[in-house]
Amino acid sequence: MTSTTLAGCVSYCRVSKEESENTASLATQAERNAKFAEAMGHHIDVTLSDDGYSGGTLGRPDMRRLLASLEAGRVTAICVFHLDRLTRNLRDLLRIVDLCKKHNVTLLSVNEKLDTSTAFGQAMLHMLGVFAEWQRNAIGEKTKASLAQKKANGAVYCKTTPYGKRKVGRKLVANPGQVAVLEEIREQRAAGLSLRAIAAALNARREPSAFGGQWHSGTVHKILAAQTAA
Repeated sequence: MTSTTLAGCVSYCRVSKEESENTASLATQAERNAKFAEAMGHHIDVTLSDDGYSGGTLGRPDMRRLLASLEAGRVTAICVFHLDRLTRNLRDLLRIVDLCKKHNVTLLSVNEKLDTSTAFGQAMLHMLGVFAEWQRNAIGEKTKASLAQKKANGAVYCKTTPYGKRKVGRKLVANPGQVAVLEEIREQRAAGLSLRAIAAALNARREPSAFGGQWHSGTVHKILAAQTAA
């Protein structure tokens, strides 16, 4: 089915990789959406699902199909299990809401008992959107704090071992050879050498690259940026 064939009342479902064990399955969402839509006087014509995609962006296959159909004026109603299935970003939510208003599309949400065909439903939608974005930001802050604590304790905090470190069990310890190269890179950069010149010098003496293969200006930049962020 192509995006141009989407029309009528659309059921949209989403589960991210991180949420797969903590939220309703795609099948459950679809079933609940259908029942709620029917209770609100609608019949689901199309069911869309994005499996394994974050709610932080609208760049999902079936979400793009839904947006294209909205903009084409082919959708009459959208039903979701929870508003955060559409998006966890307030700006993106308001974009969807604006499209719904422009094309006279009703937005239904099972969990919030939401029906935007009413004035109360529209006001409630805005308040819930604000809360959804706050929740997303709070999760981001918690993740950053957890990573910072792991770094401070010398624990492994990412899949890729940072340049200048090596893994020993669940700990990250200094890699003496790479630490020396790091110091050299910092000194050369402080002296005004370009990223390209630094990479060329490392390649000339066959210094093992941080990410395999040859050194490049981008490689040097990533290493310096990572050190600054740490």
